[in-house]
Amino acid sequence: MAEQVPFVVTISRQMGSGGAEIGQMLAKRLDWACLDREIVTRAAEILAVPAETLSQREESVPKFWQTLTRLGSYISRDAYIPPQAAYSPTQKELFAAQSEVIRNAARDRSLVIIGRCGASVLAGRPNVLSVFLHADLAFRARRVSDLYHVAEPTALKMISQSDSNRAAYHQTFAGENWTDATRYDLTIHTGHCGLDQAVELILAQVRHSGAKVRED
Repeated sequence: MAEQVPFVVTISRQMGSGGAEIGQMLAKRLDWACLDREIVTRAAEILAVPAETLSQREESVPKFWQTLTRLGSYISRDAYIPPQAAYSPTQKELFAAQSEVIRNAARDRSLVIIGRCGASVLAGRPNVLSVFLHADLAFRARRVSDLYHVAEPTALKMISQSDSNRAAYHQTFAGENWTDATRYDLTIHTGHCGLDQAVELILAQVRHSGAKVRED
């Protein structure tokens, strides 16, 4: 009898929708590992650079890459691309390293993966539940304001920048619309149901999918 493939929940989220907290709560309930910032640390080890070098660049795309994506078919394969500094990996290398971390971790154990195009990286793999968390702007702004201790106008700017970065990142490296609900197995409006209920909804779907779940 073949060994069962570990079950993985991937969580894609809008800033302020509670993705990190929900992921951690879910992992605790399931007694599974939760990969979030650890993905950056492991990717930095693969690329042999300090984790701090990658922290400000993940899930975002520099303007050069955005321009390259927009031009698409108009750019020749032989077009000159300015070389990157030796100590600074390209965004493509960062994405590849993070994807390697995700795939390796998913082979070893059941876990919850937060962000980093996890749903796209593991597309086609059995035993994956992809979740997208979203909320209305007012709910998100309140959470960001509380979490980062900033005024609401600043929170709104942070959200706008985050949404733009994540949209460009997914489009560039996964070739997909980040907020398209049809890409996910489950989408949840956390502003309507709250974080605790969101965890319960995901747990119910995990159970329905046949994964082994620890019952408290």
